[in-house]
Amino acid sequence: MNIRHNVFKSILTKSIASLPLRKELSAVKHFIGKDTRKVRIGLDLGFTQAGVSQMFRQLGGYWLTAEFTKERGDLVAAVLGEDKVVVLGSQGQIPFEEKQFDTIVVANRGVFFDGVPLEMLIKECHRVLINGGLFVFTFPRRKAVALARLLGGRRGKIEAQYACTYKEVLSLLKPGFDVLGIKYSGRFWIELVRQFMEQNEFSGKCSVPEWLERSLYGFASFLDLPLFFTGHYNITVCGRRKGWRGQQRALTNDQTAAVSNALFYDYKRSRKTFSATRFK
Repeated sequence: MNIRHNVFKSILTKSIASLPLRKELSAVKHFIGKDTRKVRIGLDLGFTQAGVSQMFRQLGGYWLTAEFTKERGDLVAAVLGEDKVVVLGSQGQIPFEEKQFDTIVVANRGVFFDGVPLEMLIKECHRVLINGGLFVFTFPRRKAVALARLLGGRRGKIEAQYACTYKEVLSLLKPGFDVLGIKYSGRFWIELVRQFMEQNEFSGKCSVPEWLERSLYGFASFLDLPLFFTGHYNITVCGRRKGWRGQQRALTNDQTAAVSNALFYDYKRSRKTFSATRFK
């Protein structure tokens, strides 16, 4: 496993110019590497980069890729092959039967780019994970003053709309997951560069050369050093799927009780099922 993770780190450093994406993938590698279970069947969701999806294969096991739209799915499938890529439903429905994966990784950009409710996506990931399965995802953190997003134009406004606080995400995870750890990343200057880079992509403009992107992020990292006391813009959370518990009764104080609804809901009549057991 250590050899595999060293290969992952080497490829990550050489092939990914975006510093926020490198930080995100490093956090994913950290959480998967700490897990005592080896990946058997994994799902990477919403990265829209075949190179990133191929990197996950270095962590071991069999990996499939999921995208939010057919257009983005076709882009990745052109490299990985159509049998390795699936497209989610309009509300984030994952077209697999229950308990098919032991690891799911959700990209930061995937959570908000297509307007899929985060609560729905978390429920779906819980549904297709096995008991004890690992769930790792990165999301934009809501800040009282997110200046870098305000300067990010249309893309920054979309991200601000779907940003969450850690407490909000924790409340969504709590019914179905045990939170194992969190990692923060990205302060003002790095986030500002990321907004600029991804705004070009969002608007369909020509991408910046890789050497220039690395240089800009390097300079931004230097400028962020004096800002160590400020809050980060992104959070990576790792959780482990709990088993089925139905309705859970929890005391909020000595006299009041709250009942959380079951996390599951039935898709059997409304979704196309697809079994990943044949890949085991």
